[in-house]
This record gives sequence, structure tokens and C-alpha cells, in this order.
Amino acid sequence: MAESPKRASLREVFHFDAQGTLPKPGPIGRFVRLALGVLIAKFIYDWFVFIDSSDFANPFILAWVGFSVMLAPYVVNIGYGVNFGAWPRYALLGVWVLSAIAGYLAEGVLRSELLWTTVEATQVYLYGHLGLSFLVSAILATPGCEMRAIPQLLGQVSGSGSKEHYCPGFIDNIDRWERDRAMGGDTGD
Repeated sequence: MAESPKRASLREVFHFDAQGTLPKPGPIGRFVRLALGVLIAKFIYDWFVFIDSSDFANPFILAWVGFSVMLAPYVVNIGYGVNFGAWPRYALLGVWVLSAIAGYLAEGVLRSELLWTTVEATQVYLYGHLGLSFLVSAILATPGCEMRAIPQLLGQVSGSGSKEHYCPGFIDNIDRWERDRAMGGDTGD
């Protein structure tokens, strides 16, 4: 029986490279980042304007809330240049559980306003940080992961530079395809 390949732990995923190590995205990669940033900004706007605690059972909203659990370590670790592994995920879940307990004790219902407010605040932070990072990375042509765009901007302003991180999502594939296409490696056949 073949042994399954070892899956990398989140601690192994987060490692940072020196500035100038990763190639900058081209126009297509920057456009994709811009489009994703605009879509996420629209989601945040909708969250403030249209979404409220009555949407606790909405499958679309629950899917985005669930996705944020997966997203939390990437936003925090790459965005802040730290390596807490999966701890941001556990912290997020812990805050939600504590809010659910406190809300239940205060209001007598599991789907309390306190829980909703806590979930809402974490969604706005996580998706807001991600969306802003996409927008800034489109402007600055941030190499690798968009979550390094704000540190890149701060490094440019302060003159201290910033470390880079490959994109653990699909952005690296787009950038690689665009570079190969520009170099004649992709004939489009």
C-alpha cells in the first residue's frame, strides 16, 4: 500500500523571503487582484447595508463565515509577517464560542445579538484586510501574496523594505501563467 504524501502543517506554510526574491505580477495579475479587491469591498459594503442578524441561517452568509475560519491564519500570519500557524483560526473560533456562551447567558438564545456582532466584526476585519490588501497589491504590483501589500507599502514609506511571501492561493498560478505567456511558453493551443 502506497504511503500518502505528508501534508504540510500551517507552521511550515508561513515562511518569508527577502525583498526582491519573488517576481512582480504583470498587468493580468494586477487586474485579477484589483477585481478581487473590488468584489470583496462590495461584500463588506453589503455586510454593512443589507446583512443583519436575520441572516444567521442564510447558507450564502454561512459559507462566507465558514470560509473565514480557513482564511484567518493566512490573513494574520502573512499580513503581519508572523508565524502563529493555525492559532489565528483557533482564536477566531474561541472568540465566537465565548460570544455564543455570553450571548446565551445574557439573552437566553444561542443566536444572540452579541454572537452576531462578534461574527460581523471578525468578518469585516478579515475580509476588509484581505480586500484592502488586494487593492493595494494591484496598485503596487506586490510580488507573491497580496497579504504582503500593506507591509510593502509601509516598507516603501519608511524606507525599511519588507519581506515577501509566495501566494498559497491561486494568484501564483495566474502570475506564472502570465510570465510563461509573455516569454512564449504558452502558445494557447
